Amino acid sequence: MTDAMPEPNRFTTFDGLSLAWYELAQGNTEPPIILHHGFSSSAYFEWVECGIADAVIGLGRRLIALDARGHGSSDKPHEPRFHGRDLMERDLMELVTSLDIATYDLVGYSLGG
Repeated sequence: MTDAMPEPNRFTTFDGLSLAWYELAQGNTEPPIILHHGFSSSAYFEWVECGIADAVIGLGRRLIALDARGHGSSDKPHEPRFHGRDLMERDLMELVTSLDIATYDLVGYSLGG
């Protein structure tokens, strides 16, 4: 892994936002690990820049990181109706569903936890 983020993949949420997610590592047959960052951060800053992603990649599992709505490379709407913990939870479930992932481990920090 390098300090550079790969180009983001994208999916569209139920309310029309485009959110970015990153495939940081392919993995073995164990459930993937999904990383969800905290408030006013991004997948890059929270997980890659500080070296946590590299440490987790050492486990040999698929590693996915999400830029939450309003953060990183995801859409940044200003209207209050586009924000809230319940929407972040729904976004995560939509990502998991879109990737056809039945079982995963979630690593969240702060608001992402």
